[in-house]
Amino acid sequence: VELDFDFDKVKEKTKDNPVYYVQYAYARINSIIRTLDKNLSDNIIINSESFNLNEYEKKILRKVFEWPKIVESASYKFEPHKIPFYLYELSTLFHSYWSKGNEDENFKFIEKGKIKRSESLSFIYLIAIVIKNGMNILGVSTPEKM
Repeated sequence: VELDFDFDKVKEKTKDNPVYYVQYAYARINSIIRTLDKNLSDNIIINSESFNLNEYEKKILRKVFEWPKIVESASYKFEPHKIPFYLYELSTLFHSYWSKGNEDENFKFIEKGKIKRSESLSFIYLIAIVIKNGMNILGVSTPEKM
């Protein structure tokens, strides 16, 4: 198998550099968490009676549910490439979710320094934890600020 490695691409700080793109998703999530004065080890209380998922959250949840199978496949079937591809796809879903908040107020995570919906916070926590674990498996850093 031939591997085409572009050293210039690795230095780019754009979506074209998959490592940067995934790290940037993690840093964005951490900026939300910092703004709310929270951390990833905080418990989240969700009112199950009003737990509604928007279209982006449903896509993200489906993707997060794939994570254990991705790790299993990567290890047992010797397919390590699945982890970075998965992390890139998850990051793409998060960036789309983030961008939707710029277009539509209903999708914003934070309003006046407070989380709008606890469900949103739970989803960004999920994404951050999966990205952190995936990047740790790959031996790649996850900076909280970029």
